[in-house]
Amino acid sequence: MKEEMESLYKNQTWKLVELPKGRHVVGCKWIFKRKPDLLEKEGIRYKARLVAKGFSQKEEVNFNEIFSPVVRHTSMRVLLAIVANQDLELEQLMTCLLRQKNMCDIQNLKILLNGEFDMKDLGAAKKILRMEIYRDRTQKRLFLSQKDYIQKILVRFGMADFKPISTPLSEKEKLSVVIKVQAQAYQDYMSKVPYSSVVGSPMYAMVCTRPDLAYAVSMVNRFLNQPQKEHWKAVKRIFRYPKGTTDVGLIYGSHSDCCLTGYSDANFAADMV
Repeated sequence: MKEEMESLYKNQTWKLVELPKGRHVVGCKWIFKRKPDLLEKEGIRYKARLVAKGFSQKEEVNFNEIFSPVVRHTSMRVLLAIVANQDLELEQLMTCLLRQKNMCDIQNLKILLNGEFDMKDLGAAKKILRMEIYRDRTQKRLFLSQKDYIQKILVRFGMADFKPISTPLSEKEKLSVVIKVQAQAYQDYMSKVPYSSVVGSPMYAMVCTRPDLAYAVSMVNRFLNQPQKEHWKAVKRIFRYPKGTTDVGLIYGSHSDCCLTGYSDANFAADMV
């Protein structure tokens, strides 16, 4: 907490002013996390962040519009593809730094930025937006994976011990929107199932590095309002698929001999007609 406050003061994140008349003060709170050290020197790092309680504001009372600049994962993947194709340096500071000049120029830029901001030099980029980055500079290839993220969501929802399978959906099972009569015991069980949270977790992997999950995730998302037994069964099957394919990811490179694997049917031939 002390380190965080010192950083905020040093970077002049805010300045104290008189509260305007009739205005509401947004409070703040501390968020604590344990993070693996990307420099592989300190082991687990204990981080503290001071954040504003934005949820205390009400629409049309405290604000009229919502705007939050976020990164587009498509743009990030294009950037990393260029890095691999042209064998560029990729350094991680406050963000990813892409440079075609030599390391000497990069070090000079780091010194310049460090004179203006209190920042930590993480060296060559290894992880960003919960995506792990692996590079083979000799082959001019870059591999993106979310192995750690997938393992964490499996543990979070108690599915780490599930047996792996080779496809995310069964070609024989047809999910229906028709509401079926279920036993009261199962209705009570489904009312306690965090269906939306479970379904939303693999969606992030789908957006970042696992397009092979797209069809399956889109299917189970159709039943968020009133999920039933077969829908929950399909969700658990989706988790069994990445359980056995945690090492699957995206490969970028410039070699023409890279093997391309594709599918002619987005739902793994589930349409048997």
